[in-house]
Amino acid sequence: MKCPKCHAAMDSVRLHGVEIDRCSGCKGLWFDNGELDTLGAIRDSEMLDLGSAAIGNIFNGQHDIDCPRCDDIALLTKQLGGSGLTVEHCPQCQGKFFDAGEFTAYKYRGPLAPLRTLYSRLTA
Repeated sequence: MKCPKCHAAMDSVRLHGVEIDRCSGCKGLWFDNGELDTLGAIRDSEMLDLGSAAIGNIFNGQHDIDCPRCDDIALLTKQLGGSGLTVEHCPQCQGKFFDAGEFTAYKYRGPLAPLRTLYSRLTA
């Protein structure tokens, strides 16, 4: 599978029996349907989010992105993920793509999420 953003190879990574795909280039994360809910509930799962939030912000501006699972069948759509977080979602397979730093922001969303996001950008 290729990254929908930078087109580098996606590597399979496993945590607590859940396997997701992480880009070997930009470090974005692909979650098949259901994986986000499972990993989102696991303590310290944000350690899978290795990339720089600053690089993730650069890639977040892309449009017309093909789904890496559905190939050229479906385009990813932008979807609000809470606290102003925007992630890409496939309407066909229900997968989600998080740019580097976004899964960590997703895990720590809430009233303090904007401050945590700002801190991660300043320290990246």
